Amino acid sequence: MRTVAIVEQGGYLRVKSNSFFLEKDGGKIKTFHPDTVSEFLIIGKVEVSSSAIELAMRKGINFVFLTLGGKFVGKIISRERYSPFLRISQYNSYLVKRGHFAKIFVYGKIKNQTFVIENLLREYIRGLAGSEEEKGKRDVSFEWAEGFKNTSDFLLFRLSELENVQDIMGIEGRASSLYFSLLPRFIFCDDFKFSGRTKRPPKDRFNSILSSAYTLLLTTVDGAVMSSGFDPSIGFLHEISERRPSLVLDLMEEFRPLVDIFVINLVNSGTFSKDDFFNPSEREIAILEMRNLFSDFDAKSFDIEEVFYLKPSAWRSLVKRYFGFLQTKWNYKGKNFSLRDIIYQQVYLLKRSLLGLDNYSPFMPSNLPSNF
Repeated sequence: MRTVAIVEQGGYLRVKSNSFFLEKDGGKIKTFHPDTVSEFLIIGKVEVSSSAIELAMRKGINFVFLTLGGKFVGKIISRERYSPFLRISQYNSYLVKRGHFAKIFVYGKIKNQTFVIENLLREYIRGLAGSEEEKGKRDVSFEWAEGFKNTSDFLLFRLSELENVQDIMGIEGRASSLYFSLLPRFIFCDDFKFSGRTKRPPKDRFNSILSSAYTLLLTTVDGAVMSSGFDPSIGFLHEISERRPSLVLDLMEEFRPLVDIFVINLVNSGTFSKDDFFNPSEREIAILEMRNLFSDFDAKSFDIEEVFYLKPSAWRSLVKRYFGFLQTKWNYKGKNFSLRDIIYQQVYLLKRSLLGLDNYSPFMPSNLPSNF
């Protein structure tokens, strides 16, 4: 059973001979037997027939819809698992222990941001031992590294004293601002330079890939949350919203830095190029996509050179590598587990914690996987 990503723009998913049949312009692209699929990830302009939805619902297969720009649109769930006692505990914990859990999520994120910087710095120093040409691309001063560590330690100390969620969010914002200000030091591909986190829309190619990868992470965490019986709209760190899975966003926080280093590795290894993004000759396609992304989008002032999002072929490459990333083995409580399994284990740990059976602690790896 696997997640199947469909990015063929103009494609049509229907049913033929009791299997899913993907076609475009009347020609077959691929077929999928229902017993081999757990979820369809529909990216961009792909149509799905009512018969395909009906077959998926009968077989317990979900649909997740994303735009080409990496925005989560929505999902169709075959059956939602409810856990009434868990939800009662979740609502009560939100009222009584919201600050406690919000602090844990931020603590895990900051610790993992530090972990990422330390590992990137280690690779950075190894690069200085390489060719003279490589040395010329890199800053050989390291005062910033000590400053980052000291500031992170101070923010973690301040975090330990807080209970108010807005104050906790303030610590998270300061830590993330510092963290993202350092990441450009570790990106060595000229076409993917960036000067900080931007989104809605992303202002450079690196941010475009990162936002898309975060969306894929969201779909993974969302699947774990829904299968455990939580109410995804009730989070602790993120505010409650009818249209936002706040608990999913909470649980994503400790895993975001791991996605960051995954994307940096993709960029530095040459997996993507500037040709993987829409260019000015495709302005009309880009305008249509931007209107789908942003209701207040103004096409008259639109400069495609300032907006970046992946072409379908690049999306296919990113999805394939992301699923490979989920299968990498990490040390988790003394044993090796895939990252996907760890995400599900963390959601289960939160469930036990809310039911009073355990204490939640974030996943904080001590080493990168050997095959990472």
